[in-house]
Amino acid sequence: MKRSRRGRLPSSQAQPPSPAPPSEAAPSPRCRPPEPSLPERIRAHYDRLTPLYRLVWGEHIHHGYWDSGDAGGGTPEEAQERLIRLLAGKAELARRGRVLDVGCGIGGSSRWLAENLGCQVLGVTISHVQAVLASRAGASPAKRTKSATGNAAFIQADAARLPVGEASFDAVWIVECAEHLDDKRGLMHSLAAALRPGGVLAMCGWFRGEMLPPDHTENELAPLLDGMLLPSLATISNTLEWIEEGGLSISHKLDITERVSGTWDLCLEIARRPLARLLLPRLDDDARRFVGSFEMMKSAYQSGAMRYALITARRPAG
Repeated sequence: MKRSRRGRLPSSQAQPPSPAPPSEAAPSPRCRPPEPSLPERIRAHYDRLTPLYRLVWGEHIHHGYWDSGDAGGGTPEEAQERLIRLLAGKAELARRGRVLDVGCGIGGSSRWLAENLGCQVLGVTISHVQAVLASRAGASPAKRTKSATGNAAFIQADAARLPVGEASFDAVWIVECAEHLDDKRGLMHSLAAALRPGGVLAMCGWFRGEMLPPDHTENELAPLLDGMLLPSLATISNTLEWIEEGGLSISHKLDITERVSGTWDLCLEIARRPLARLLLPRLDDDARRFVGSFEMMKSAYQSGAMRYALITARRPAG
């Protein structure tokens, strides 16, 4: 075979370049992991941020209730416990009853019910980290001593598939959890089914306003829903209808927006603290969108696009 100078093959007979090793090839779109579902994003959010929530808020991860519209008059924890006392009083929870706490967070409400009313509480959270922290807090010597007549246990489970039997609880307690579920009607039915005759549903949560045109409300709420990891918001009237479909009679329906909205003034103040501003760039996209929604939450309450309500309902005793 004739060779060119320096022993190389003529260009017409040169071998084609070898293909790149598989590791150097561009990734195929088919190899990309699927986008996480909303429940998976919610679980990951609380797994990552719950230790920070506890550092900032203490053991309660929900709105506080103030005697005036602003966030004055006591600490955030006192305002949060005030909301718990209000809901427990309106629900007329029986002492030493068996309670299901759906969306229990790190167990603040569950332990309060055990300590103050002697209830036997089962707390359910989608977050593994929350379930572990709640169990550890409940097992501390101080909590065991204070809760001499009641106790609280915690499990990780999805509220959309509650691992409980029908007619097995005297009360179902759900504070700021239903918002995260897509099938809210199905949730209300399953909560009602878990109640024994005479049992009570005690609920607080965020709702879509009913006084504004739907297109206005949806346009205003779309980025807020994304930031807060909510598939949708139901109206108060929708929720009452679904509860009654489950066989319960409404006892109380209270719009307490003005008494809880100061919570977001506190959240905005916390977000401006040096530690929060240092941590924010290090958080993932969902966490940054969550913090970015604080001002939108405050505005939505002010405009009426969102409301905060307390609802209690009871299954007939017969």
